[in-house]
Amino acid sequence: MTEKIAGSLLDDGSISAYEVERLLKFESFRLRLIGEDLRLALFVTESFLYLGLYRHDGVYDVGTGAIYLGESAVAWGMELFEYYAERSRELDEGDLTRIFRSGIQPEAEAPPLAGEDPGAFDVMIVEDDPGHATLIRRIFEESSPRWRVHHASQLRDALRWIEDSCGLPFLVVADYLLPDGCGLDLAGKAERPLEVGFPLIILTGFGSEKIAAQAFKSGAMDYVVKEADSIQRLPEIAEEALLRWRELKRRAAGGEGHPSPQEGQGLPLKV
Repeated sequence: MTEKIAGSLLDDGSISAYEVERLLKFESFRLRLIGEDLRLALFVTESFLYLGLYRHDGVYDVGTGAIYLGESAVAWGMELFEYYAERSRELDEGDLTRIFRSGIQPEAEAPPLAGEDPGAFDVMIVEDDPGHATLIRRIFEESSPRWRVHHASQLRDALRWIEDSCGLPFLVVADYLLPDGCGLDLAGKAERPLEVGFPLIILTGFGSEKIAAQAFKSGAMDYVVKEADSIQRLPEIAEEALLRWRELKRRAAGGEGHPSPQEGQGLPLKV
């Protein structure tokens, strides 16, 4: 992808610096930057090729792409992918720092939103394992007295609490697998964090690139594997999510929308 695309992903809140750093740790995930302008979007899989091009008026419309099936289409797509891959470079720490600074970087001491009590904050833990729920509650409560921790073991109880808390600021930490559904069900049909209606962090007992991608595409602010170090860092991760959430809310209140089609650029991507 181009640096402009990488920066816009951060600008509109689609992804955060912390999330990119986490994704780069997955062996199957690679991110490369290209210095030249790209005028296409390319997806190549084992069975098909998706190709999206710009219109004559310079607008890139995601709805006008074409899908080609068959070995010859896939072979041609791989050649095009390799052509751009050879002209690009793998993302390094210097690139991350430069791009992240151009994205959402809220102030560490961002003031609370209107109606938010700066001295306390509600956290709903949606976890069906009593031992995990007790551990997470204790970690939050021991990290700071500001956390008011609530617990639900099933989706229906969490949804009832969320409905009762409508209009109040809160954060939800939900297990991915629950007795009556999936933690991402709390996001409804959202595709961005603000569409969820509240900051959502997803927990899972095992690392999975597929679940991570699904979480971010559903508007979750973060994705945390249930490992000792990650669980201990939950209050810190929650603070980071709240800072990003406040910045997104301020941008939305200020009328800063998402990039228009003219501002986007194509990106070669092998799935």
